[in-house]
Amino acid sequence: MKTPVPLPNSVYIDQSSFLRERETVLGTEWVAIGFSTDIAEPGDIKPVALSGMPLFLLRNQKSEILVFHNVCSHRGVALVTEPGKVRNVLRCPYHSWAYDLKGNLVSTPHIGGQDIGHVDGFDKAVHGLKKVRSAEWMGVVFVNLDGKAPELADHIKPLISQWHAFDLDAFVAIPETRSSLDIGANWKLVVDNYLESYHLPWVHPELNKISKLEDHYCYIEQGYSGQGTTVYQGQQGDTAGLPSMEVPPEWQKRGEYPVLYPNTFFGIHHDHFYAIWLEPIGPGATREHWQIYGVGEGADKNKHGDTHLALRDLWNSVFLEDVGVVEAMQIGRQSPAFSGGVLTPVMETTTRHFHDWVAERLT
Repeated sequence: MKTPVPLPNSVYIDQSSFLRERETVLGTEWVAIGFSTDIAEPGDIKPVALSGMPLFLLRNQKSEILVFHNVCSHRGVALVTEPGKVRNVLRCPYHSWAYDLKGNLVSTPHIGGQDIGHVDGFDKAVHGLKKVRSAEWMGVVFVNLDGKAPELADHIKPLISQWHAFDLDAFVAIPETRSSLDIGANWKLVVDNYLESYHLPWVHPELNKISKLEDHYCYIEQGYSGQGTTVYQGQQGDTAGLPSMEVPPEWQKRGEYPVLYPNTFFGIHHDHFYAIWLEPIGPGATREHWQIYGVGEGADKNKHGDTHLALRDLWNSVFLEDVGVVEAMQIGRQSPAFSGGVLTPVMETTTRHFHDWVAERLT
């Protein structure tokens, strides 16, 4: 059996590769940049970044989620530097140019001189904020920077089909469980790790006692791949008691953990769901954002608040176990003795699929 060849080492450590990915791998696909719960109410606004590119999320007065490039068209000032709330206009802190919540430039104080807000030949209509194509699914906000990707509905259709036994609309986000982890590694190494269960016995020994390596399976589709377990028993102890969804018998002991390429992770079970999105910060730095969802009233913090926090802490402990080995991979890749390594032909088929997907976009 042929041993698969992984991506070259340079794409994990070089700044030039990191910036190139922003234009190719990340710039041409549907990329996660936030949760809808980050901007829960009309007027909520939040700055985000995509591989260093400044953007911001905004929920307008119609409760629609919009995404804009976070830059004033006058002198390039970042308009939004911290989460907050806006009412009718977004005003630049430098010279007070103002934009409405559709991104239109509506005010240019003193542009024509003292107390003169207009100037011949300057058309406000062509100097508004630059909107970014965006969409939402499962409480995750996605953007497509080049505007050319197929509709998000087409991107997620195979995954929805795989999960046809679930009423996905019944999963409700629990804002109190939003968490983040800083990882000193390239974002693709975080993806590589999530895609396989090969490391389970050594990195997650306690989890391996109840869901062993041999209890896992892999699956591969065009825009995603992942692994699952056949022995999920539902939550126990402090994390037990959340309502479950009615699912066919074959799903009552299954959980699945796919990566929707390039940077969104999911975990689905009959009694809870979670979503993770990766924020690439630099060639060797990633921030992992995640939140948990309950089934219907299982998301009610007044009824299940303590369970939510216990479940958050449980998953946080599992995700933390991965951080050390992922960061150690990043350290090891600084060695001239390493050129990319190998991928095992059976245990890392999902990782190979992701590498092929990235390579196709890089070349």
